[in-house]
Amino acid sequence: MPGVRTWPVVDAEGAVRDWINSRADLYGDGHPIEKGAHLRRLRSPIRGAYVLLSVVSGSQAGSPEATTYVARVSASAFGIRKEGAIRAATAYAAAVGGLAGVPVMMGSARCLYASAITGPIDLTELDEDEPRYAVDADFTFG
Repeated sequence: MPGVRTWPVVDAEGAVRDWINSRADLYGDGHPIEKGAHLRRLRSPIRGAYVLLSVVSGSQAGSPEATTYVARVSASAFGIRKEGAIRAATAYAAAVGGLAGVPVMMGSARCLYASAITGPIDLTELDEDEPRYAVDADFTFG
């Protein structure tokens, strides 16, 4: 029907998780995000760092010809030691920074680019049990 917009339906958290966990330079033994990206906090990891993802805001934009969904994704990098948490956070931030203007598939979602990256910010004092750094970014899907 003319003039009817169809907005992209995107599970942004799942898409970013799939993208991080598919990157051999980030995920796995000996890599900065050794335990991978998750949508729920891990219980008592005995080693390595991981990233917990959540969408903190989202909006739809565009024209009938080109619709997009923009999600602000917050990534919290947790580690057993502070050095591991900051290493995971900086590796994540660098990977997201590489998405400037380069469309990439994230699972079944197409990310057009990432922007407005903030962090890493030390949030360790908010979590008395383990070190945590936050990195937020806007992911534009379409």
